[in-house]
Amino acid sequence: MAEVKNSFISSKMNKDLDDRLIPKNEYRDALNIAVSRSEAGDVGALESILGNSKVTSSSYDTSGEIIGYFVDNTSSLVYYFKTDWYSKEIAPDTANCQILVYNSLNNQTNLLLEGYWLNFSTKNPIFGVNLMEDLLFWTDNRNQPRKINVQTAINEGSSHYYKENHISVAKYNPYQPISLIKEETEDVISVASTTVFDIPENTNVVAGMIVLGSDSS
Repeated sequence: MAEVKNSFISSKMNKDLDDRLIPKNEYRDALNIAVSRSEAGDVGALESILGNSKVTSSSYDTSGEIIGYFVDNTSSLVYYFKTDWYSKEIAPDTANCQILVYNSLNNQTNLLLEGYWLNFSTKNPIFGVNLMEDLLFWTDNRNQPRKINVQTAINEGSSHYYKENHISVAKYNPYQPISLIKEETEDVISVASTTVFDIPENTNVVAGMIVLGSDSS
């Protein structure tokens, strides 16, 4: 039987055409594969890759669903958002909303912050996530854009952020105009010590000053 080979140099998936009409270098469907980009003779060949598997289990895995994540390949960290609230309504105080970070180097999970006020919902997955230096930004098309300093959250614990205005990118406008204050200082002379001495009889005392001399009278 003749062996049919096809390379996938263009790395393009085509679901629009019938299987019999798909041109070369394109494929109809794929699962857990990657197109080789090496410079050897196998360039364009399909390679099998490993699927997802559970790598850790912590005390934070008791309940809830992961609705978003961000992978920091430089630091081998995975930031993920989790909640057990399933409605489009505002999350009640019984809802469990968390932001966690998983370190693949030491297989450890840390809680960055939690609280129902995060107002996460499984109905609103978090796709817009980005990390700029130590600032983690995200938006879920449900709440206003938010950010946290991940190093501050790791070093100071999950209680560092506990209000909405702590993480909102948009800040409240000033409710009063700027006012200028003029500071005035007054020179104050203090007497450090007092010298006691005898005043002669022919001495005049004028407005607290001692005038030495003979009596004019």
